[in-house]
Amino acid sequence: MRRMKYLVIIALVIFFAFICGSPCAGQVSNFALTFNCGDDHHRLCLIGQIAAGKSITLLSGKSSRICRARTAGSFMYFFEEGDKEVSSTHLQLECYDPGQYFLAYLGIGQVKYQLLELSLFEEKSKVRDFDSAVRGERLLEDEASIPTSPKVFLLPVSRKNILIGQYEAEGHDGYGPLFMSAKGKVEKIHFLASVYRVFRLNGRLYLMFHWRGSWEGSGDQGSALVELTESGFKLIFEDASWATESNVR
Repeated sequence: MRRMKYLVIIALVIFFAFICGSPCAGQVSNFALTFNCGDDHHRLCLIGQIAAGKSITLLSGKSSRICRARTAGSFMYFFEEGDKEVSSTHLQLECYDPGQYFLAYLGIGQVKYQLLELSLFEEKSKVRDFDSAVRGERLLEDEASIPTSPKVFLLPVSRKNILIGQYEAEGHDGYGPLFMSAKGKVEKIHFLASVYRVFRLNGRLYLMFHWRGSWEGSGDQGSALVELTESGFKLIFEDASWATESNVR
């Protein structure tokens, strides 16, 4: 009886190792950044070690288009911050433009994806209210270099209580403190960021942004993905593989 119990445990371990594959060791979320990794710009890779043969869904940054693909194995790729494991992909014919995909979803099952267009609040009173809430909570660093008029984005979703506000700090190429507001509560998402994409996936709302790690212009920079809810935001993943702004997608 005891031997049978051990055999069952071993079988379960092998089963979960099989369905998990390599991502369980190195992939901390169901998402991975994509980038063109070939000289002809027609080869798409994912950052991270992902088992060959895994089915993935590529998300377009230009429309609500998705494309199915499979991973083709991993290899070491040179980044300025050092070599990193990346995974190549087998693209289907309908994935005609690899450059349009900015993110890969590694989850299984049906995928419902909608790229959302951000629109700026036109009401100056709303912008002033947002700025007052941020400054009232003393959430700004180096306030003297931060303008008093943030960009306040209205999310085109049913959750009308969620607002995104980004300041543009002087001399930082459009980067600045990034905040969200929900149900009257303001939270800082990052101290030096630039909004990149907002999308809905399987009923969840996500914000992707680029960030810099220092006001002085040195240090890491990369991308991050957060999930937005009326209760606040949750960091899903971030990656600092790219050391130069020109390489950040």
